[in-house]
Amino acid sequence: MMNRPTFRAVKKLHKPILPVVLLITALVVLPQSVAAQSKVAQARGLVSKAMQAYSNLDLDTAKNSLEKALALASDIDKMTLANIYANFGVLWAGGFVDNAKAKQSFMIALCLDSTVQVDPMVSTPEIHMLFKLAQKQTRKKRTCKKTLANIEVPDDSGGADPTIGTGGGDPDGDPGDIYIPDADQLPSCGEHLASDEQKRQYEFPVYVETHNALMGQLDRMIAFYALDDSLVFSELVLSPTGLGYASMITCEDGIKEQNPRSIAYYIEGQDSSGRVICGHGTSEAPLRVMMMSEAVPPSQVAGLIPRNCSPDADMPDELPQYGEICRPDMGCADGLVCGDFGTCEKVKKKEEPERPTVDGPSKFYATIGGGSGFGYISKEMNIRQFTQTSSDEREGFLEEVKKNPSGTAWNGVPVRLEVGFFVAKHFSIEIGGRFDAKIDTFKEYKSCWELSQERAADPTDLTSECLGPIDDDPSADEIEAAAKRSVAHEEGKESSFLFNSEYRVAWLAHVRARYWFMQLGRASMSAFLGAGYGYTKYRISGVSGQRTLYFPMTGMIDIEVGAAVVFNITKNVGFLVELPIDVMVGDGFGLNVDLNIGLSFGY
Repeated sequence: MMNRPTFRAVKKLHKPILPVVLLITALVVLPQSVAAQSKVAQARGLVSKAMQAYSNLDLDTAKNSLEKALALASDIDKMTLANIYANFGVLWAGGFVDNAKAKQSFMIALCLDSTVQVDPMVSTPEIHMLFKLAQKQTRKKRTCKKTLANIEVPDDSGGADPTIGTGGGDPDGDPGDIYIPDADQLPSCGEHLASDEQKRQYEFPVYVETHNALMGQLDRMIAFYALDDSLVFSELVLSPTGLGYASMITCEDGIKEQNPRSIAYYIEGQDSSGRVICGHGTSEAPLRVMMMSEAVPPSQVAGLIPRNCSPDADMPDELPQYGEICRPDMGCADGLVCGDFGTCEKVKKKEEPERPTVDGPSKFYATIGGGSGFGYISKEMNIRQFTQTSSDEREGFLEEVKKNPSGTAWNGVPVRLEVGFFVAKHFSIEIGGRFDAKIDTFKEYKSCWELSQERAADPTDLTSECLGPIDDDPSADEIEAAAKRSVAHEEGKESSFLFNSEYRVAWLAHVRARYWFMQLGRASMSAFLGAGYGYTKYRISGVSGQRTLYFPMTGMIDIEVGAAVVFNITKNVGFLVELPIDVMVGDGFGLNVDLNIGLSFGY
């Protein structure tokens, strides 16, 4: 413990002259003091008006009021000016979301008056963290010197006690004399709740809530401690926290290994030059706490949670929450980490590069596609079957055979068209259908006599092989007579041949409801449900005995479900891949699965 000599000024003013000097000083200083107090009151009123406007979200009025208060900088004290800059920091961070300007304002405020605080009524976690960051950066003198380089700083004492730190003096001495109190005259640094006993094998917290008058002078606070009866004191630097300084003598500092019966300690507060200006206890008369097994375990102090140093001790049940003081070896509550500034922070997620996305249509769209598919059909129908009876291919027996073709069938190459309209963000309604891309011929056997009746109006459609020679412009009677001459018209036995009798196009119209349930990058996925009606056509090999025929299924009621993926090339154009499943009932039964590929256009 270093000695603290007391310096006393020895210069004295000549007594007869002293009253005259005091009178002149009073006449000059008093009016200036009254004027200065008026400016300070005006500045404080403007600050109050500004923060009221800030609370009402009137940011322009708040900024204007603070700027008016700042214009009085040359006529107000440092403490008031620091308060103006502190409230500017709140306005920049909480109002205009400009963290850089907010931190700069907090740094100026703290360099002017290190005791300045942010009003808890307007503070937020973000403002609190910016203020703490400014506090850390302004602990160095050169930082404040640079920060205040372009700021008009009032020349005042800031309201500090003239007997503490620099700038004070002995009432009997010169103004430049520096007063340092004797060791036994050290004032307390603030409120320190010294405990008489401590739970054994638990960490020992040390906390001092500093006096307001000292906060502007204190640069750091140190606790010196010794375990048991040791005369060697170890140094423990206390960290700024809240309204004071705090730290702990931890398990690693000897409590776990030595399991002491007592701890002796004293506290010193130092200014920026290393001079001791306040304290609690001394090295000759330290404070002492007894470490006892029957004592109650210590509770949280200033955000510090003492641990049990026993080898089999568990971690404390409650870990520090967001914004509370923490230690890296203890950690924080779930989802938090102990940050660089000694407080619990949210885990920062790694920023992933943004993936380019192309939004698809949001109002309407149209799709056109083509493909093919297979299914299963079952249908009862009559098929005309020709049986040849002579060497002449036209001579034979024609009969109708009832068959029930069923099994796997091919549905040709249909084209699908859809027009959709969005009725909600993820729902659309579609109108469309399926049409054969190729017009297929429905083939069946017919007799020459039947053909002559069907083609009577246009005899040129009849071949001479069927009716024989006829005039260029025959009448209906002549055609009938020619047919009877060339055809032995007997029941169940007649000359016949295969003829293309009809051209039929398969179609299916339906209405769908589609749900767009997922988007991955440029790909949008959807599912749909619909109902329709139409005429469909399938081909099953070998059911006619001689030919591969298409079998029509008319009057079909269709229920359709399926899924699709659209990959957007641009907002308005995309590729479509669709898998519809159709169940058809009516003139038979059909189950069909298609693979449809096409383009989608929309807006």
